[in-house]
Amino acid sequence: MFIKFQDSKTKMLCNSQIQLCRIFGERAAANVQRMLFMLDAAPNLRDISDAPPMSLRYREEKGVHFYSIGGEQKCWPKVYFRPYFGAKPLDQVVCVEIFRINGENA
Repeated sequence: MFIKFQDSKTKMLCNSQIQLCRIFGERAAANVQRMLFMLDAAPNLRDISDAPPMSLRYREEKGVHFYSIGGEQKCWPKVYFRPYFGAKPLDQVVCVEIFRINGENA
């Protein structure tokens, strides 16, 4: 799957082990990177498990629709993203845009 980022700050955070460790700690940073690798390796969103530790969840806040992964266990921060080309069935979502990690704007 293709991964895009909402802005350069989010992209820099997701691509920097040092910054991830500084913000989340070593173990949680490794788990964020693991989730990003799994997103990258999946052909589409249907291949992401809804069981822990990935725990794919559909969410809606203030009329905005998006997904999250992780966060079911303390050392697994949540990664928030939306389908890049709009709402589609999960097996047709091949590009996502990451806009937040662990509830904080990245």
